[in-house]
Amino acid sequence: DAPAALYVSECGANGKGGVTLRHLLTHTAGFPWACGIMRGKPWRESVADNRARIYAAPLEAGWVPGQRAGYHPTSAHTVLGAVVEAVDGRTYDRYVREEIFEPLGMIDSWVGMPAERFDAYGERIGQMQNTAPEGAQGLVGIDTRDVAPLAVPGANGRGPMHELRRLYEMFVGEGARDGVRILEPVTVAALSARPRVGLVDETFGIELHWGLGLAIDTSIMGGHSSTRAFGHGGAQSSAAYCDPEFGLAVAVVCNGMPGGERHSPRMDAIATALYEDLGRARGRGRTKPYPTTGI
Repeated sequence: DAPAALYVSECGANGKGGVTLRHLLTHTAGFPWACGIMRGKPWRESVADNRARIYAAPLEAGWVPGQRAGYHPTSAHTVLGAVVEAVDGRTYDRYVREEIFEPLGMIDSWVGMPAERFDAYGERIGQMQNTAPEGAQGLVGIDTRDVAPLAVPGANGRGPMHELRRLYEMFVGEGARDGVRILEPVTVAALSARPRVGLVDETFGIELHWGLGLAIDTSIMGGHSSTRAFGHGGAQSSAAYCDPEFGLAVAVVCNGMPGGERHSPRMDAIATALYEDLGRARGRGRTKPYPTTGI
């Protein structure tokens, strides 16, 4: 509940002094598009330039932090990344690598992949395809040697999906996996609680429950998930989540981005089939609303 500006003073510019870490984590801060992601800015500029633009942005008109919700694609987590650096002293990409990925054995996972590692992986680097129009078209400008090294919190994470599953196995283990503790159980409980309820997400156009950085019981988790399931989706491509009630951790990716109208039902169908194949189906399952945008 501390203001972000307590750690990084620039975060409080232009009316953002009351924005707390909780507001950032629950996407209620009030500057969802400050990152310029719809114009491709995070992929063309340095981390410093991206931060400067977000720090300078005002709150959206009429937005009181905590009282409205709208998914912030990268702006909120860019500020959170700066807070991590201010508190810890390491760069965000190094912190995530040393404190989370390496202890969990996620040796091929990165947020900000060094260019030399990008080169060494060669054909292991997946190439996203735009499949919304007729025929698949390569997504230009994302899966490249120039973009891969950018440490963009909330985006640009790369690695095998079986490694991402390890992160959610840690959540199922209440903060530990294979004897390695990353978080305390009380922290996992806080992450997966519901501090944001009853608000329509103005980015997605539906009411979503949100934990501290993670979505709770959404359509990407299928119709049979328990109400305790939590996780996150990637832009028209992937989903990773866990369901503590069933001891289940899931990470799945499709390399075609078909548009939001097709992607959300696809993820729902995959997750629903997974529960059914594991013998964890609950009758016909619950119907959950789909986002109305293609983000």
